[in-house]
Amino acid sequence: MHRLPAIAALALAAGGCSKAREIPGVPAPSAAATADRNLFGYVLDGAGGFAPLPGSPFASGGKIDDVESLSALASRNLLFVGNDVTSTFSVLRFDAAQGALVALAGSPYQSEGTVTAETGATGDFLFVGNATSNTVSSYRLRDDGVPLVIEGSPVATGGDLIEGMTVDPLGRFVFVASANSNTLSVLRIAADGTLTHAPGSPNAGVFLPDEVALDPAGRLVYVTNRSQATISAFTLASDGRITPVPGSPFPAPAGFGSHEHCLVDRTGTLLIATYEAPPAISSYRIAQDGTLTQVPGTPVLLNNGAASGGPEGMAFDPTGRFLYVADHIANRLHVFAVDPAGGLSAVVPGGTPLPAEPLDVIIPGWQFNGRTVMFVAAVLH
Repeated sequence: MHRLPAIAALALAAGGCSKAREIPGVPAPSAAATADRNLFGYVLDGAGGFAPLPGSPFASGGKIDDVESLSALASRNLLFVGNDVTSTFSVLRFDAAQGALVALAGSPYQSEGTVTAETGATGDFLFVGNATSNTVSSYRLRDDGVPLVIEGSPVATGGDLIEGMTVDPLGRFVFVASANSNTLSVLRIAADGTLTHAPGSPNAGVFLPDEVALDPAGRLVYVTNRSQATISAFTLASDGRITPVPGSPFPAPAGFGSHEHCLVDRTGTLLIATYEAPPAISSYRIAQDGTLTQVPGTPVLLNNGAASGGPEGMAFDPTGRFLYVADHIANRLHVFAVDPAGGLSAVVPGGTPLPAEPLDVIIPGWQFNGRTVMFVAAVLH
């Protein structure tokens, strides 16, 4: 997230047990919908270009403000949105025939905590981070996608002010970065969707943490730090214990500070990180032991005309050859071509203007008329 205090988080991962959706439960309470148009849909041309979907922008039913909050359950065509101002979350289904996002019955839903923001799930379970109440709520996803409240939810993170949250790719743990307490919580996901702290959680070793990312194998954990302009790296054990990688935390290059987001590619060999001062993006090679090495030719400046701020959410296209970066300062979307060595080059120097302030971008792998679709959470001012 790009400004403190942070909001909340929802996160999403693949997997889960299909029987969980058969268990009855109480649907999350509905909340009043906001008349917004803050979900912008695009189709990708496979060469770094993009064009609007018919009917875009779409309504989320909530109010996105100062938060990156998109996640998706690709296999079920579900998109999740955290709405921090209203402390709600939205669940929408992608209609592949129409290329449209349609809110589920009852969406948006009232969160169990205060200030919701990001998103995460395991195929059957949705997790909602509540930034200022410092809790994570658990919901079981019914067959139609409607979230059901799980008994024992929410669970305290043990930290202070949720700034980032994600679910590991294997659907075993929820990771929560708390800025004010300088901690990383690791919450184990039980078979029924309940959450408990892994040994050692909440963990130290992060410094005004912002974003959490894991490699596809769920073996390595990376956290961007804002106060140190470093990236903390950990190995993850099967019980949820984390251990610092040798050399962690890894410093930013001279002249670059205030790390924002990070993202690991689908091969698990490349980590992308952004900087707020000056606005820039960098790539690192990931060694087998988790250590990071700067890719020559990076960082690359965003050239958005700002002295600081700008980069927000990021997403790779399904091929991994293009990286899309939301820039909330310049109201632009930057597209970078990624070469085999991890080098980055701007497809359109300075980025492409958008009609709103972009906060997050997601490419779930869905298609419309044979083209991959992308969604951008943006604020219309």
